[in-house]
Amino acid sequence: MQEIKLTKNPSGLKVFINGVPRLELIPKAQLDVMVNALEKQISDHFEKKKPKKYYSE
Repeated sequence: MQEIKLTKNPSGLKVFINGVPRLELIPKAQLDVMVNALEKQISDHFEKKKPKKYYSE
């Protein structure tokens, strides 16, 4: 059994899984939703990130 660490877990409960998830068992529509959500999180992350200032001499 493996514990999954969740960053946003208001309940404070620990989450455990047996084995490794098999993505081929997840319906394509559900995978599309997951990919879209991940893409949104990545996009939001880079929009909030401040550009670094580079100095040249």
